[in-house]
Amino acid sequence: SYANPLKTYDGYTLIAVNGKDCKVSTTNSFAMELEMPNTFTQAAANPLAHLSDYMYMYDTYVLEGGTAHLKFKHLTAPVRFRIHNLRPSAVKIYSASMHVANNQALTSSSVSVGSNGATYGATTHSSITVAAANDEGFSIAERSEKEYIDLYAHVLPLSNDNSLEEKTLRFTLQANDIVTGEEKVEYLTLDNITAKAFYDATGSYNWKAGDLYTFHIYLDDAIKGITIEKVSIKEWVNEDLGESETM
Repeated sequence: SYANPLKTYDGYTLIAVNGKDCKVSTTNSFAMELEMPNTFTQAAANPLAHLSDYMYMYDTYVLEGGTAHLKFKHLTAPVRFRIHNLRPSAVKIYSASMHVANNQALTSSSVSVGSNGATYGATTHSSITVAAANDEGFSIAERSEKEYIDLYAHVLPLSNDNSLEEKTLRFTLQANDIVTGEEKVEYLTLDNITAKAFYDATGSYNWKAGDLYTFHIYLDDAIKGITIEKVSIKEWVNEDLGESETM
């Protein structure tokens, strides 16, 4: 609370950020900096609770009359690994990963928000992974193309100096072996997502903040096929910072 009305500060830019462990940088100008991990731990097959700390959003607003009408914009692109089991026996999934070859850039690892908007960092991740909590794994029944489990992660778009052009997205699942039941056998991609396939499905060579990307992964004796689809998430509009969005 202020002794004087907030309108005392008319003309100043309000920077509002929703995110975990924001760091304030004043090197050149005031900015909030947020970092994104490349590994996520999910407690059950479909819940989204593990995403909440990294559902980064922001808005900037020039104060007028002490009233700020905030319209939050997403900074992240959620990624969903939707895993289908085409094998003749049940399968237990321990983790899903997406990566590009030779440690090339897959996503930015940080984003800075200032009065001029969002700037995605040049430091990058070459892979992202979602793993089952406590190493327990998630089970899928046999030949369940219409049944699946969903594993979720966040990615940040690449900076303006980078893109997914001329890169190929590859995928790895850790699961139990179809014959021996041995745990944590790696199933590698046979059908990769090329840059052209990514562009044809999304209209871009980069992740778009606020869009949800779903990769359908079909598991047999190897990963037999992968398809991609994208949907847009509506902007988050609310003047109460105490509320949060759900997907």
